[in-house]
Amino acid sequence: MKEIEITVSEVLKRNPFNKAKIAAGKNGLNRKIKWSHILEVKEIELFVNGGELILTTGINLQRDAKKQFEYVKKLIDLNTACLCIELGSSIKSIPSDVLVLAEENNYPIIIFEETVKFVEITQDLHTLIINRHHQLITDLDRLSTEFNKLSLQSNGILKILQELHHYFQHPSFFIGNEEEPYYYPSDQKESEYIIRTYLEEKNFDPGEKGYISIQHQTFIMVPVRVFEQIWGYIFLKAGEFLTRDFYLLVLDRAAIAISQILLRYRTLEERKQNIEEELVRTLLSGKTVEEEQYRSLFPIHYPQTSCRIICWSRNKIMHAGRSHWNEAKIQISMLLRSLFQKSGFHPIISVRPHEIISIVFIPPIFSKEVEQSKWEQLANSFFKIDSAYFPSHLFFGISSIFTEISSSKKGYEEAMSVLSLKQKKLISSHFFDEIGIYRLLLPLQKSGELKNYISSYLEKIIAHDSKHDSQLLKTLAVYLQCNGSKKESAERLYVVRQTLYHRIEKLESLLGKDFMEPANRLAIETAIQAYNLENSSEQEQKVEVV
Repeated sequence: MKEIEITVSEVLKRNPFNKAKIAAGKNGLNRKIKWSHILEVKEIELFVNGGELILTTGINLQRDAKKQFEYVKKLIDLNTACLCIELGSSIKSIPSDVLVLAEENNYPIIIFEETVKFVEITQDLHTLIINRHHQLITDLDRLSTEFNKLSLQSNGILKILQELHHYFQHPSFFIGNEEEPYYYPSDQKESEYIIRTYLEEKNFDPGEKGYISIQHQTFIMVPVRVFEQIWGYIFLKAGEFLTRDFYLLVLDRAAIAISQILLRYRTLEERKQNIEEELVRTLLSGKTVEEEQYRSLFPIHYPQTSCRIICWSRNKIMHAGRSHWNEAKIQISMLLRSLFQKSGFHPIISVRPHEIISIVFIPPIFSKEVEQSKWEQLANSFFKIDSAYFPSHLFFGISSIFTEISSSKKGYEEAMSVLSLKQKKLISSHFFDEIGIYRLLLPLQKSGELKNYISSYLEKIIAHDSKHDSQLLKTLAVYLQCNGSKKESAERLYVVRQTLYHRIEKLESLLGKDFMEPANRLAIETAIQAYNLENSSEQEQKVEVV
């Protein structure tokens, strides 16, 4: 890569400069030369673009030290590469203040003490520059072909980064929508983290490309686009830059090759997602599944692996166009799959506009404690997902463990039961295993017997509250919660004890003096929970215990 750049140091080694001497600016010999120019005029701004090697006899500067100083300063300000002066007929020597100025700015001043043919110098340099540009074009074509070949190989993204590093001799990175890191060489993990953090802060134009500075490190960044959407960024750490255009041209070719890989990955993911959707819907409909047909979706240890069903309810149904919904569906499934796999689970995912369902296989090596810990970590991860896909108030429910995939329909019903209870604010746990008394009450509610049960134990109290606008039902719930402690009950109800005693007497008259006996108490407490379940859609009727 370094051979493509033409520097002052390299030019000084060429034949036309055999007798040249460096008068000042030795520390600037690494300055890049883009062209050469003979300047014998005063209005140099009209003829200079930057990066030129300037040749002059100084015919317009003779015997005027001030003009010489201004001339050199102007060349420095215009970012020319260096100044070559032929001493003799026009200028006998260079003033010391000019040499000091050049030294301070690391600007090389080269002198010829003998007459030289500027035309030979320009011809030699221009030939060299043109040949180097031809080399750039050749390299660009070769790299483009190589990138396309690598895109068809396994682990193509990393191989493309290796090729970039081999050519530029600088670390290269690809940061995509997935959390999987891609960088080369392998000792650049810290830099990859710095870049990823920079992107997550999103304090830049998403379509931007060019040089950026991150924590005192300079990178060139190019977005990777697929169908006008940005799917990631290529970064190249750089020290001394080539021309901006060449860097961007090479990285643009690499970005196109990586976009082809990402699109291929996405196509495979879509096919897999469609098969998973089909499997989940078949299982939830209760139909028999030919397991051999879906063998590729199951984990290695199946059928020894147990599983759970997890469901998310999307209260706000997505009404995006078909293409946007398909894109969102794949994004959600890929994101969830990544989270599950990081925790050691194997998911089969179905994403629908109003709900997300996943059959989650649990590794046989997981103990109950390990599995519980993994689910807690996952729950925290779910709440950190982009709110566009997972609003912060999103509910999810997890079924009990089952060993037969044919039990998926039952697992789905369990997970949906948890969702329903969480939405009604009756429980806080995500697990069907932890819903307690509701495991008995939900089947009764489904059969229609729950209202009869509530009426058997609470009808008189509910009627009394309705008629007299009293709070006997709430008092009963609190009194039971406090295990019959009158002092604690009064405090929690914010009433004086005399009022509480009066209410308890009324409860005894309606329920019987033995309502605190163990069997009766259990039945009444169950009836209160049933009442909350049945009336939870009407929050003002729910018996809340502080």
